[in-house]
Amino acid sequence: MEDAIDLSIGTFSKSYGAIGGYVTGEADLMYLIRVSARSYVFSCAMAPHTAAGIMKVLELYQKDHSCRDKLWENAAYMKARLSAAGMNIGETESQVIPVIVGNDRKLREVSKKVFGRGLYTGVVTFPAVSSKRTRLRLSLSASHTKEQMDEAVKILIDVFEEMKDFEG
Repeated sequence: MEDAIDLSIGTFSKSYGAIGGYVTGEADLMYLIRVSARSYVFSCAMAPHTAAGIMKVLELYQKDHSCRDKLWENAAYMKARLSAAGMNIGETESQVIPVIVGNDRKLREVSKKVFGRGLYTGVVTFPAVSSKRTRLRLSLSASHTKEQMDEAVKILIDVFEEMKDFEG
């Protein structure tokens, strides 16, 4: 399918730990984007130190796969623990794991409670997702330990148990 795709896009804000993103394609199409895309025309170029950091990450990733392997091991472990605990994690294939809550009011309350117990999660609400699929967003790294992941799951279990009768 690679030959049938005109543009490839991606983000640097996840695995690269940076800001920004990229778009690649044939030279004529890239020129059109440069002269017409609002986000390009009305934005600043990426800071040189950000580009240098991304280049260094790429260099390191090519030499050593141990962090990537550990990240996927952690993601598999966390998904298994969350699923065993009865959490709805959808069908993610990423190290960013959703925990589906179901509505905005309940999500806000769950988020406050888990944060109060020391677990920081992202929150994804409508219109980014359906109002019935609002979620906590867990972002794992290769440096998380099994003990930390077990503690996160325990916090989530406890909070969801407390919130089981919440009508929202």
